[in-house]
Amino acid sequence: MCEPVSIGLAIAGGSQILGGFQKGKAANAAARANAESLEGQAQGQLQIGQAQFEAAEFQADTGLANKSITDRLAKDALSRGRFEEGRSRIETAQIVGQQKVSSAGRGVVVDVGSAADLVGSTERIGEIEIGTIRENSRREAQGFKDQGFNFLRESMLIRMKGASALEASKIAAQASNMAAKHTRKAGKTAQTTTITSGFLSAAGTGIAGFNAGAFDNLGSANSFDSVIQQPMGWT
Repeated sequence: MCEPVSIGLAIAGGSQILGGFQKGKAANAAARANAESLEGQAQGQLQIGQAQFEAAEFQADTGLANKSITDRLAKDALSRGRFEEGRSRIETAQIVGQQKVSSAGRGVVVDVGSAADLVGSTERIGEIEIGTIRENSRREAQGFKDQGFNFLRESMLIRMKGASALEASKIAAQASNMAAKHTRKAGKTAQTTTITSGFLSAAGTGIAGFNAGAFDNLGSANSFDSVIQQPMGWT
């Protein structure tokens, strides 16, 4: 027959086992929740990095497209400059021709004297105008080339930043996933440790209960002789 003390200790031991199991389960559940949060965070980090990378790629491609436009504008500026040079030469030649005709109509020799000076001056002015046209077209083309270079440089920098953002997001996501893995492992370890501790505590309580029951039996026998010595024939 179980004594009240033994029953109480047995109940206490069962409570310790149940409590250990519940605490371990709760610890593991909390660890799983934290791990899932970290895994979600890792996924979000990857998505942000991918979005930044794609945005950078779009901006870089736009910059390259702008560079192509400025390259065409530079070529167009040089082409227009050559056209204007030709037009200016024709105009100068026409003016020189008109001056010679006018001088000849007045009976003036066009290759000497003031007539020749006038023609020479007109030709020099024409060359200056041609040089101005050529320099202006060159500067315009160079301006477009400089813009194109800036577009190219910015595109390269943006592409590098996008790639760096993507790589950083991968590293951060890897760290989050590793933390999630360790968190899950720690949760399982905590559950096992807590349950084991509950069983060990219950075992200790059981031993105490056994000892208490033995002493209760000794007390109910009224004397050490009646419990131990008499059955053994020591008296």
